[in-house]
Amino acid sequence: MVIQKTTIPMDNPFDQGKRAIQEPQGDGIDDAKEKQNRCQNKKYQVSFCESTDLSYMSSGTNTLGMMGGESYRLFGKTQMLKMDPKPVRFNMVHLPIKKGLSMEIIILGSGTCVPSLKRGSPGLILRIGESILLFDSGTGTIERMLKGGITYLDLDVVLYTHSHPDHVADLVPLIFACKYGENPRRRDLPIIGGRGFKSYFQAIQGVYGPWLQPDLFQIPIREVYDDILDYNLFRVLSKPMNHIPESVGYRVESHDGKSMALSGDTDYSPNLVELARDADVLVIESALPDEMKAEGHLTPSLAGRIGREANCKKMVLTHLYPVCDTIDIVKQCKREYEGELLIAEDLMEISI
Repeated sequence: MVIQKTTIPMDNPFDQGKRAIQEPQGDGIDDAKEKQNRCQNKKYQVSFCESTDLSYMSSGTNTLGMMGGESYRLFGKTQMLKMDPKPVRFNMVHLPIKKGLSMEIIILGSGTCVPSLKRGSPGLILRIGESILLFDSGTGTIERMLKGGITYLDLDVVLYTHSHPDHVADLVPLIFACKYGENPRRRDLPIIGGRGFKSYFQAIQGVYGPWLQPDLFQIPIREVYDDILDYNLFRVLSKPMNHIPESVGYRVESHDGKSMALSGDTDYSPNLVELARDADVLVIESALPDEMKAEGHLTPSLAGRIGREANCKKMVLTHLYPVCDTIDIVKQCKREYEGELLIAEDLMEISI
């Protein structure tokens, strides 16, 4: 087995104020309470932070999705907030960042290709320190990014597990927004995928022509298989999965020892066990219940087996077909895995 190791320089992609609240200038409002009242919906209020340091931001009257003091935050149940005519950018519900390099996961889509009002197609955000990584971009990803306080300008790297439509559908809209948005992207957008991804990307560029050719930035494509990519404060490991030939899973490790593994679509795979070894969080597909096993996909008990063999600390079941919401998949998974278990929800946020 050959492991390629590459060191990739990554500068600090954004300054202190990039995702800070930017209040309109000259509106004559100095009272923080009044500003808070300007931005509310039927359920939640958002407290504005006067500082450009957004290491802390809380809801005014409710903390969203708090369970047992852990910061699993659900944004999906909120509605779009009514804003002033002047643009104001804000992030919702950010708790104090722990000491050390922060690592936070947002499940953008916990479903599949099957249309669902509850679960969108696959997508996941990983915030690690000041870097933002996007894994897969199924239908609706860029809209749900906004609900999580992230725009196309914020992304530092996009990584794909494979090119099935439910995992890449928003790639074209993402690049189109970067090119023609009100504030066009001006820094490169690196994209990482498995073997064959370059050919796939060139094919879609051939279909859309100049509409998918950036003017102000470049899109470097990197294919991975069994690789290690080193960044300044973290590294990304990849290994092939058991789904289609180009499928890869990923593991991200911070310099201070935090780790997350992501399966993408796969059947049982020793490579996934290796990627997830002792991981803080394993986000793993569990497409169908045990009694409906499909080739190239996992069931709850198979996912549990991988979690047990990998000795991961916490496991999140995702890529769930609608039938999974009618069956006790937690019970099926717990036959094999005794660790902490979560069922993914769209816009669930998990802190490591």
